[in-house]
Amino acid sequence: MTEPTQRGIFLITTDFNNGLKRIREVIKELKCIGRPVETSTVYKRFRSIRSEDLNALIVVALTIELEIPEFEIYEALHHLERNHRWSSTEILFLAAEKSLRLVPGENLPHPVLHTDSLALRCASEIMGTYVHPILGQNLIDLARSAGLS
Repeated sequence: MTEPTQRGIFLITTDFNNGLKRIREVIKELKCIGRPVETSTVYKRFRSIRSEDLNALIVVALTIELEIPEFEIYEALHHLERNHRWSSTEILFLAAEKSLRLVPGENLPHPVLHTDSLALRCASEIMGTYVHPILGQNLIDLARSAGLS
C-alpha cells in the first residue's frame, strides 16, 4: 500500500514586469518537487505607497502534492534558484499538511504564512482547511480573524 501524498503550500513572488510568464516557468520547474494541484488568485503588491505598476510585485500561492521529503525540498529550491538565476523571484515553502519543522531557516509552517496578510489570503484560498500546528486554527479562520475575508 502506498503512503498518502502530503500537500505543501508554496508562495511565489516576482516582478510585475513579465511576472505571469515567470510564474508559469517557476510552476513548471517545481514539478521536480511534486505535482502542482491548485493556484490562488494572482495578486499585485506595491513596493511603495506611490502604487506604480512597474515597481510592483505579483504574488501567488500554489499547492503541490509532494513527492520528496521536506528536507529535500529546501535543497531543490536552492538548486532551482542557482540554476535559473531568478534574482527577482522568491519561492517560499510555507507549510506541509503533516509537518511541524523547527529548523533555523527551514521552519514549517513558515512564519510568513500567518504574519503576511497577502500570503495568508493566498494560502487560505487554496488550502483553507490546513490547521496551523502552533496556532491551532485553520487558514480560513486565521484569514477571517485578520479581516481578510
